Amino acid sequence: MSNKTLKIIGWVITGIVALVNITAGIFKNSGLERVPKAAASFGLDTAQLSILGFVQIAGAILLVIPRTGLIGAFLLAAYFGGAIATHLEHGLPLMTPVVVESLIWVGVALRFPELLQRLIAKR
Repeated sequence: MSNKTLKIIGWVITGIVALVNITAGIFKNSGLERVPKAAASFGLDTAQLSILGFVQIAGAILLVIPRTGLIGAFLLAAYFGGAIATHLEHGLPLMTPVVVESLIWVGVALRFPELLQRLIAKR
């Protein structure tokens, strides 16, 4: 595949990840009754839930902006690392946070090939 095709695939994956996170962040801040109920089972109150929603939205926006894409990727990767740990602690299915975390890194690798080259370069 050409470099241009890989970049396009990276942008599509980035768009999907951003859409998922913006939607989830909006739901966390929406005031719907069932969202804080679910969060309470993790020991989170509505203020903490709002902060997490803001982190998801901010991370998604940073991810989409080319200049801040890596910062957004690192922010969302840390967020989903915490989500994976929380799911493990509470015995919940891991599929969703693991898939989103994987998509974040695949998108980053395709959008920023120089990062991938630096990580796997032989010295």
